[in-house]
Amino acid sequence: MTKKILSIILSLLMLVPLCACEDRVDTDDYAYVIAIGVDEGEDKDIKITFSFANSIKIGGGSSGGGGGEEGEEGNLINFTISSTSMFTGLDILRNNISKKVNLSHVKLIVFSKDIAKKGLSEYTDGFIREFKIRPITFMAVAEKSSEDYLNALSPLMAVNPEKYIKNLFSRGKSDFGAKIDIYTFYINSQVDDKDVVLPMVGVISEKEDKNEVTNEKIKSDSMDISAIPLKSKNKATIIGNAIFKGDKMVDAGENSEQLFLNILRGVAGTFDYTVGKDSPDQIVLTIIQRHKPKVYADVSGASPKISTVIPLECEITSLGEGKLSEKDYKKIQKMLSSELEADLKKYFYKISREAECDAVGYGRYAKMSFDNWETWKNYDWQKRIPYIQYDVKVQGGILKFGIIDEGYKP
Repeated sequence: MTKKILSIILSLLMLVPLCACEDRVDTDDYAYVIAIGVDEGEDKDIKITFSFANSIKIGGGSSGGGGGEEGEEGNLINFTISSTSMFTGLDILRNNISKKVNLSHVKLIVFSKDIAKKGLSEYTDGFIREFKIRPITFMAVAEKSSEDYLNALSPLMAVNPEKYIKNLFSRGKSDFGAKIDIYTFYINSQVDDKDVVLPMVGVISEKEDKNEVTNEKIKSDSMDISAIPLKSKNKATIIGNAIFKGDKMVDAGENSEQLFLNILRGVAGTFDYTVGKDSPDQIVLTIIQRHKPKVYADVSGASPKISTVIPLECEITSLGEGKLSEKDYKKIQKMLSSELEADLKKYFYKISREAECDAVGYGRYAKMSFDNWETWKNYDWQKRIPYIQYDVKVQGGILKFGIIDEGYKP
């Protein structure tokens, strides 16, 4: 009996260490990085800004963000350090905060324009190999400083900054948004048949914010978006696009140009477009792109010839008089084709002749004309991009309803 009791006591004593919580890690023990900014530092160093989720504010349901009000922390807490490399900076960061740094929730990496012009391969190569940072993390270029952008970032109408950033940069089919993640950039920067476009972000200054808001109608297809009124506590916004050739930024574009790129790629989805811009009676069309453009590439000559046919479905959203005849429909369809074709050609010649890059990816169609890899390499597609002879046709079928018969008399 005594031996049995001793055995039970000994078994219980052996189970005690197995139930211990000495090495447990709670969620409060982690510091979750939501965004990373990379800027040029002094000498050869780089400045790295880490944006952490403020778990206290998020748990409390605060609607504030960024730096919050004066003397108040928001949903993001930023740390900026100077280091020789990204991963050395991470080591410095770990030694200066009490919590364990967690990179699995990083949703955005922002590079300054100066860094982007020198090339991003040395950074993206490291991020691809860093298993803690997911390859679906979004990338962006800051017009000036990524540190300023992250400090100004104030997620409005969202308590969780991670969800805010994810929703903001995942709208790949919106008029003004480019969707590029680390993996996509890494792959396209290694090939010679397609280049990439990243969203460019910036901070609206107080001077710009205080400008008087005009009653001028802002159109999504306007090539000038600088007049768009913006009055908001959140001064951090997407202001344009950064055009890359390989891994280096070579040019910048207007925000609305992303719409034209999406149309040429066949991923525009649903968008609005205004025809008759130069006439008093402007007509707004809701356009749906359901099918990919048909692309034809001719590389038989010294200058490549690219022609594309873009089928679109259109519906009239608003018009002046509110009634249309059959002739009016044909006129609107003709206006849509001519005006949109002009906008698309203007955009394509900008990226091909000025930036000398193939953001649409026509090189992949041209490559199909070659029998082997060696002849394709000898053709040297990248050097021929500025000399592409381009033609685009828009086939816009307009949904007809309420047609007025001119001969009808009630």
